[in-house]
Amino acid sequence: SPRSSLQSPSRPRPRASARGSYEMVWTPWWSLRQSDVEAYQRMFAAADWRGEGKVTLHGSNLERLGAPASVVAQIWRLVDADNDGAVDADQYSVACHLLARCQQHRLPVPAAVPPKLTRAVAEARQAAPLLQPTPPAYDP
Repeated sequence: SPRSSLQSPSRPRPRASARGSYEMVWTPWWSLRQSDVEAYQRMFAAADWRGEGKVTLHGSNLERLGAPASVVAQIWRLVDADNDGAVDADQYSVACHLLARCQQHRLPVPAAVPPKLTRAVAEARQAAPLLQPTPPAYDP
């Protein structure tokens, strides 16, 4: 059977590109576990408390991951593919994972989102669909 993108972490291998920025060579470290995506999806559901399906950087709560605001903004720009200022649940999960790994291993932000990471998030979400936000209680 084909090997899943969900694997346990190992050491990353950054590679300098011709432009001087860093691109990530896909390694098992860059992949993610099902439990990672489930945690990121819970974070997204909390940030998307209105159930709109997208969150803005301001409402994302990503600063709680401890990265500098400039790094959070840089990663946000990477994952916000349509540049509308908001991301969906999968993009949010990719942002969380990039932030977590860059922080954990003190790596520069990659020049682009690794395509395998995007696929791994989609695979994991299909295995455990997004948690639905709980609507605010209504008491007449």
